[in-house]
Amino acid sequence: MITIKRILVPTDFSDVSVPAIGYAISLAKDHGAEVIVLHTLPDEAVKEYFPERYVSPELALPGQTPIGAGRLPNPEDLFNSTKQVLHTFLEQKIGPRLLQTVKIKPLIRFGKVVKEILATV
Repeated sequence: MITIKRILVPTDFSDVSVPAIGYAISLAKDHGAEVIVLHTLPDEAVKEYFPERYVSPELALPGQTPIGAGRLPNPEDLFNSTKQVLHTFLEQKIGPRLLQTVKIKPLIRFGKVVKEILATV
């Protein structure tokens, strides 16, 4: 018999991924496994969030930003807001009661979606 310890469920926050998460939770309950719900922010989304031209806070003079350049957004802000979206998605689409029946590990990654899914396995 196969021992299942972890079940990886990638999600793009679409309704199509909801049954997959539900099935993973059901399977995890039967096997005492952990469910990892993974959302990867694709390179394109990260590039939109971080402009090509920016001035690092360490290099800019206080109160000055060169014309045409902005301050670098904080990567932690993007990570935290995406993590909050993942938590909200799970609570709304799966429900808090069902989420408490197994150990669920929400995970956020940045990069090429396929590469990050494979790296998580």
